[in-house]
Amino acid sequence: MTGCKPQKPHMMLTIQQQTSILQLILALFNTAPGAMNLTILGLQLQNGQLLTNLAQSLAQSALFFDKHYLVQLSHTEFATSFIDDLVGNRASESDKNLMVDFIAHKQANGATQGEIIAEVTGALSSVSFSDPNWGKASLHYNTHNVSRVVNHLFDNTFSPANKAVVVDHMLTQISAGKTFGDMVVWVVDTIASVDRDNVVCKKSQGCLQRG
Repeated sequence: MTGCKPQKPHMMLTIQQQTSILQLILALFNTAPGAMNLTILGLQLQNGQLLTNLAQSLAQSALFFDKHYLVQLSHTEFATSFIDDLVGNRASESDKNLMVDFIAHKQANGATQGEIIAEVTGALSSVSFSDPNWGKASLHYNTHNVSRVVNHLFDNTFSPANKAVVVDHMLTQISAGKTFGDMVVWVVDTIASVDRDNVVCKKSQGCLQRG
């Protein structure tokens, strides 16, 4: 047909791009991405998405939050369950009720459960640990997520004490303004570039290369 421009074919992912995605998914989900997810995430990198931003986006997904809510729940029922799962008793009932009302209002205006989870977890992750209202919840949420990533990457190759050092460093950097996504990429890069004569870290590299 005249007047139709052929679509530009997508470039093949480089080995580095494939490796970055594989390592990122392993760090966050302790599994390898399927071919379709590899393609989708690869396209985001090719379109200019930074790996740190991709990591942050995945960390705010419902899949990473790892809680499942029935679509039949009312807005208030979902909001209450979600905030209880996310915050527990680490915020006042009045602050939690404000968030429940906020979420219910967002859903009434068309926001999906997945969009709510992404927005609220992303916001909580960035709250200062010293915040009088949400600081305890932010610290607990970030500690939980950082610990998951460290356990996924280091498996049984590091002692609990050594893993705690890595977790503390990552939390310190988040407290200083880094995002969770920044620190996921940092810990992956640290393992990948470590001195290969370091026996402990060589074992950790094996964790990154499995699958």
